[in-house]
Amino acid sequence: MDTVLAPPGLQLRTRRPRRALACSLAVAATVAVTLAVVLAVAPGSAPADQTVRIERDGAPRISLIGDSTLTGVRWYADYGALTRFDLVFSAESCRRTFEPSCISQEGYRSANVIEAMRSLDGELGQVLVVMSGYNDPGDTIGEAIDGVVAEARRQGVDHVVWLTLRTSDDVVYSDPQQQSSIETFRAYNEQLVDAAADSDGYLQIADWATYSNGASSWFETDGIHLTPSGVDALTSYITATV
Repeated sequence: MDTVLAPPGLQLRTRRPRRALACSLAVAATVAVTLAVVLAVAPGSAPADQTVRIERDGAPRISLIGDSTLTGVRWYADYGALTRFDLVFSAESCRRTFEPSCISQEGYRSANVIEAMRSLDGELGQVLVVMSGYNDPGDTIGEAIDGVVAEARRQGVDHVVWLTLRTSDDVVYSDPQQQSSIETFRAYNEQLVDAAADSDGYLQIADWATYSNGASSWFETDGIHLTPSGVDALTSYITATV
């Protein structure tokens, strides 16, 4: 595992296929923040998943794990209001939650959400925020939700916050194997609500789908991947929710 530490104010630039991304991380001078980018090779993954850590002494530790709908935060290197937390961030293109992930446009197969959680054993903090499900086959939804909740409990995480999947009219995304669609996204949201109701408050649902409804400027043409303004909206939403 290779770790690169960057001092506050450093601008990180990452090139991604089909995207011209100007990536910058602006940290207020009054806040001491250290950014660590960790390249962690997961089993079956090449070349490496990336874990970003924003360390802030005395702040509550939270973790964010997700698929490419969350990865825009890393691609644009814009963590926004999330920098008030001691943060562990892991988001990868084509990531699935329970099943093996698909091959991303970045050219490798990432760890799935549960594998990513296990690789960060003991680091997830008080709250785990999950933004995943868009690449999951419909018949694995229940196992995915149960698996994440069970692993979070095993690691002593206080509670899990899971963002609902977008299902508005502008959503046209399907995973590369065409095993997911807006219909599976609707099914996911229904099962998330049911699982939360049975969890005695442990699993909490953040209704990103409703919150972002009508905000087409926040998303690329597929209706789920973030634009720069969408990154700002998402990081602010998660911060307010947590």
